[in-house]
Amino acid sequence: MDILGHAPVAQELARGALSLTIARADVFADSLDKIERPRTNAEGGSQPELDSVLYNVRLLVRRARKEVTETTPYLVPGREGMESMRQLRARGVKFSIVTNSLASIDELAVYTGYRRYRPQMLRLGVDLYELSPNLVKNNTRRFGRYGLSIGRLHAKCAVIDGETIYIGSMNFDPRSDKYNTELGLFIHSPELASELLRLIDTVKSDGSYQVRLSSDGRSMEWVATDSNGERVLLDEPESTNWKRLLLNVLTPFIPEDLL
Repeated sequence: MDILGHAPVAQELARGALSLTIARADVFADSLDKIERPRTNAEGGSQPELDSVLYNVRLLVRRARKEVTETTPYLVPGREGMESMRQLRARGVKFSIVTNSLASIDELAVYTGYRRYRPQMLRLGVDLYELSPNLVKNNTRRFGRYGLSIGRLHAKCAVIDGETIYIGSMNFDPRSDKYNTELGLFIHSPELASELLRLIDTVKSDGSYQVRLSSDGRSMEWVATDSNGERVLLDEPESTNWKRLLLNVLTPFIPEDLL
């Protein structure tokens, strides 16, 4: 059984009882020449932009009425991403994001960009979760055995209002926006949205730290809850002094639009 209790596909095929959920889906793909400046139309938009993955993810997210849940390995929201969060939080829409922690991320430069926005997101009331390699590796019942590998978040997805799913190649960062050509699948299915939310909730509760502002409103706290109760850490968890020092040295020198 997988983490949601489903049997392997091979077993279902052998039994002749493959369980499927039928749903409507839309697919968007970035133009191969997206990095060239597109010609604008009379409305001020452009066809390559309107067909892009980022444009359609942003459109879907900003139309949310109740809740948005995202997972992304790399998170650098930028001005437009922060504006989306502001609009949603002003309307009372719940917003939560799961991303990599300093200990689990494989691109330290990208983490410098994420760290710049982390306090702003928390002040808006965004719920932030950072993946813990130790919690993932220790919880083999949930996440399997990693051996010598590091537990690391790879999924790029979103659930909007418990009804629509985005799954694709796009990270929520400037590089995916400006330089990469991405592919995105939008599935309109409350049933599949519910299953994906169950999976993300498991990662939140059993494999992540929740990040929050401390009582002074400036510094961070990382909170993990297990059978022993709540543990609160006051520094980037599971990371070395050297990695934290390198992060502080790099932060002022890395241009955001290259992350």
